[in-house]
Amino acid sequence: MGQSYVEHYPTSLQYMSLGNGANYGANLWWSSYIGFNLRHEGTTWKTNGDGGSNGGSGVVGGINGSLLFVTVSGSTGGAAQTVQDADMLSRVRMQITYNGNVQIGTTLPTTHPDAKLSVDGKVVAKSVYVTSQSWADFVFAPTYKPMSLSALEAYLQRNKHLPAIPAASEVETKGYNVGEMDAKLLQSIEELTLHVIELNKQNQKLQARTAELEKALAKAGK
Repeated sequence: MGQSYVEHYPTSLQYMSLGNGANYGANLWWSSYIGFNLRHEGTTWKTNGDGGSNGGSGVVGGINGSLLFVTVSGSTGGAAQTVQDADMLSRVRMQITYNGNVQIGTTLPTTHPDAKLSVDGKVVAKSVYVTSQSWADFVFAPTYKPMSLSALEAYLQRNKHLPAIPAASEVETKGYNVGEMDAKLLQSIEELTLHVIELNKQNQKLQARTAELEKALAKAGK
């Protein structure tokens, strides 16, 4: 079993830097921590090895009100490890900021710093619900007039993307809002549905007209 260490400085804060705080968008100086087979000595963090593994983890309290969750991976049969302060920055796996934002991973978002949850990596879920204040059913209102197909063709030739849908360059730099995008894509689908219905009506009229002409030609040929 590894050892646990708890250090606290109630009278005078003993500050320690985890590296360049600007990289995380937060002040990473700490005043206390709880370590699980992890302790701080001078300018290094150390773990013990028991012949089977040598990993460690800890929760670090930042003086800006944040909580940092750090881990030092173990290796089978490894001896005790020593990690420099500056190298611990890359071992922050998750942090809860002073305003309640949860940030998972080592790289924080730059375009949406106010996100309540940000994940630097893949997210796997069985189900995700997105609430939205607007949906696209207004397309089916009697007064709604979708863009004509000729106008849509001209728009696509000029902009290379659907109306109300951001360009690829914008998505690559800023990302997109899933709820808003779902509504916009639904609007495009519903507008296309209206065009298909209208084209079907025109096709039925043409078929009926063709049938009338065929009957007239047949009668004239007798």
